[in-house]
Amino acid sequence: MDSAEIESLKKENASLRQTLRGYETVVRLNDEEISQLEQMVAMYERIIEYSRVELLQVREEQRATEKLSGLTVEELKSAKQTVEASENVSRMSRDELIDAMTRIKELEMENKRLKEQRLAAGEKLNS
Repeated sequence: MDSAEIESLKKENASLRQTLRGYETVVRLNDEEISQLEQMVAMYERIIEYSRVELLQVREEQRATEKLSGLTVEELKSAKQTVEASENVSRMSRDELIDAMTRIKELEMENKRLKEQRLAAGEKLNS
């Protein structure tokens, strides 16, 4: 082998080494990109998990709100019935009071009549 061939092989070898370094750089960059993409995927997975948990919490809160709304409706119905019953008791009490007042007036009139009869009978005895 003459020196020209050796020189040509050295240049080819250097060129191949340069190409190999380029491929190594590409592989390294690809590895870095893959690593970054894996990190992004992991972040998205955490976001998805957080969103899933948040969605479950929202659904749970919604169910609780619906239950509370249902209870509130039932409580409102119960409160309305209580007010109606209270009004009925008030009306009954008022009616009972009116009846009692009427009965008291009747008894007062009866007492007055009996007193007048007693006085009249006493006057007859005295005369």
